[in-house]
Amino acid sequence: MSNVTIAVLPLAVADLRKLGLDSPVWLFDAIVSADFHVLGGDIFYLESDDESFGIRVDKPGHALSNGMRANVTGVLKVNSDRERYIDADWAAQNGTGTVDPVGMNNRTLGGGPDGVQEGVKDGTGLNNIGLLVTTFGRFTYLASHLFTLDDGSGVSVKCFVETSQPTDPGWGYVAVRGVSSCKMISGELQRFIRVQSWDDVVPL
Repeated sequence: MSNVTIAVLPLAVADLRKLGLDSPVWLFDAIVSADFHVLGGDIFYLESDDESFGIRVDKPGHALSNGMRANVTGVLKVNSDRERYIDADWAAQNGTGTVDPVGMNNRTLGGGPDGVQEGVKDGTGLNNIGLLVTTFGRFTYLASHLFTLDDGSGVSVKCFVETSQPTDPGWGYVAVRGVSSCKMISGELQRFIRVQSWDDVVPL
């Protein structure tokens, strides 16, 4: 049987660390740190006020955006890229709130396992998948929505931007603001940054 914990009271975001997969979730008063509508299918990310924990939420047709607080009900799941998420059946605004991105280098992105969320390849330290982050490095254009970032730490990170940039802008070094995520690439769980807009990629 699955390790299911019934959540009978409203939870703070960080309480999700205590729940096993397939657990019912009733999440209360979390901050929307990023929302993605154009590509990747109606998802958003929630984060705790102390910026220590974040999580993806899948909810088609959600009406939430950055700077809102939200109440969410659903079930804790993991997707094909091994990222945990809430499969939400209901999500609604409950006030406002903001979080600042956590500064990281490429090697610290992702982190190790935390009991529910798997860690990335060669990941160490606290798991940060789901957190709004900022990092920087050498920009290499791959496609209209995709580039890599190399900060010299020995780790190159792929970044996916929701809005399209049709041609290579030819940048050297950039700063990036996005959500620490993960993606299965060639059978390994790799670091991955989800970026809302090219406005969140700033040439240095």
